[in-house]
Amino acid sequence: RRYILLDDIFTAQGKKELLELLQYTPDQYIDELKKILKIDNFYQRELAFTDYLGHAPANEIFNHYKALSYEAQEYIEEAGVFLRQAISINPSYIAPYIKLFDLGFQYPNRISIESTLISQIESMPGLISSDRILIYKVKGMLLFDRAKLALESCDRTKLLYQALEQFQLADKLSQGNDATVYNNMGAIYEQMGNLPAALDSYTKAVERSPEYFIALNNLALFYDKYLGKISEARKIYERCLAIKSDYIIAQSNYALLMEKIDIRQALEQYFQILCTTKGHRDCITNLALILEEENISKDLAGILYRIVLKKDPGSISGQFNMGNFMRRQGAPFDDVLEYLNPVLQAQPHNDMVHLTMSLLYYREGRISDAQEYCNKALKENPIYISAIFFQNYLKRFCGAKLRTVIDEVEDEIKRVKNEWKEADENEFSLLYHMLAVFYKED
Repeated sequence: RRYILLDDIFTAQGKKELLELLQYTPDQYIDELKKILKIDNFYQRELAFTDYLGHAPANEIFNHYKALSYEAQEYIEEAGVFLRQAISINPSYIAPYIKLFDLGFQYPNRISIESTLISQIESMPGLISSDRILIYKVKGMLLFDRAKLALESCDRTKLLYQALEQFQLADKLSQGNDATVYNNMGAIYEQMGNLPAALDSYTKAVERSPEYFIALNNLALFYDKYLGKISEARKIYERCLAIKSDYIIAQSNYALLMEKIDIRQALEQYFQILCTTKGHRDCITNLALILEEENISKDLAGILYRIVLKKDPGSISGQFNMGNFMRRQGAPFDDVLEYLNPVLQAQPHNDMVHLTMSLLYYREGRISDAQEYCNKALKENPIYISAIFFQNYLKRFCGAKLRTVIDEVEDEIKRVKNEWKEADENEFSLLYHMLAVFYKED
């Protein structure tokens, strides 16, 4: 160990093999791993880990730090893989056990903990108080899970009491300061039917950690389900979602509660859940367009546009859709501009935005501004049928001779057909309709 780090004695490969045989990681290597974890970008961390393996072994220390990197990126399952690898390399190394138990307790649906791992670590020397608290909590969680799956009521009751005992041991060792312990005790008491004890435990969990969103959700559900205190439950759900807006369990429970209060707000909450991912947001936008354009429900369409924009306030498409919707619904000019101006600044060459601005100014009776924006739309896209239609409508509106406008529309149809070879006749239906109206007027 004294000489292994001297550059003039061993090759890099020789160092790696000796370190593996000695099961030894020098302090300066650990410092290097700590520095890698401080790198903000995940992919840069991955490159740094690769460089590290050029002179150091992929031992239990390396796998542990690799797991911490994946956890920081919320790649929980992958972190679990590296932690198990660290344990398999050195079963007496405590740190990966504790981190695996911690992840398993936080994400029980993503990380499974085997009872054999608990047996391995319980007898190890060097466990500190916080380690033992976590072990008690994990044992309690596993027993509680078994209780929920038990077919016989006597087995279920026995397992519930065993689970409660483990959390009580954790509570004693933590001196009553661990909110997660009280939250789980509340869930166990609730399963036992001891509702006063369950309420007391959920309340204590929130008191000890006011931003513990899981306990807030459980407390709100308890107020609604067992006490019928809807207004109090609503306040607690809103507090929970203010802390963790994407907590899907609380979102769903809150939506169910809102069905009892305001069906419109319940609908808004359900659609907000659907908007959690970008793909869903696109679907919701399309649904809103259908609801509006087919005259199914403009109110519901407006709710959906607002939800999409709420999930991504900086979305250019979201601002455009909201602004355009408000224009069509006759919202005040300045309110519509509040949404459309940022879009125009971000996309100054967008033909659709220019046409929308033209329609907005026409609605306000500002015809010259409407003509200017319509011309800009056609400058960006000379075969934009809707803009051609509106340009000629404005000409007629401003007093151009009917026969002159008819001739110009017919010329425009010929021009577009010449430039847009792939277009079929259906593309020109709007202009044909305009011609039909003008011919009738003529």
